[in-house]
Amino acid sequence: MSDWFYVEGGKQLGPISESKLDAKMADGTLCADTKIWKEGMGDWISVSERQKVSVVEETPVKEDRSKQPLKGLSSLRMWSIIACIVCLCNPFAAFAFVFSLQAQNAHNDGRDDDAAKKLSQGKRMLVIAFILSVIVYAVVYGIFQGWIPML
Repeated sequence: MSDWFYVEGGKQLGPISESKLDAKMADGTLCADTKIWKEGMGDWISVSERQKVSVVEETPVKEDRSKQPLKGLSSLRMWSIIACIVCLCNPFAAFAFVFSLQAQNAHNDGRDDDAAKKLSQGKRMLVIAFILSVIVYAVVYGIFQGWIPML
């Protein structure tokens, strides 16, 4: 904690410690409209505003992880969209896309283990989507070529 400065009788006094500032407030030396300041603050504030400043200082800043890329996420999302189009809306491709969204949300919330699991599940769904699509296309092609008799 940095030391506080205060104004008394038109003169700037201090620095004093946090505990001494509290003591001066308790014994009435500093009234609610007395101006105080410490390093890192822009303007002087009244003693009554000090509580608001303390709450702001103690509030932890949540790291914005949405700007940090999650390795493999963009390629999973791109390929799952391509698979949805090419594979005739294969549900496994749609699942892959959903898993990519869940991985991004977990990553943004700081749950990197969950994000890695969702990414892995999405990749598995994408592989299944492509394998099933190849099988379906092969069967349809075989039917049209006469290799596979139609039932």
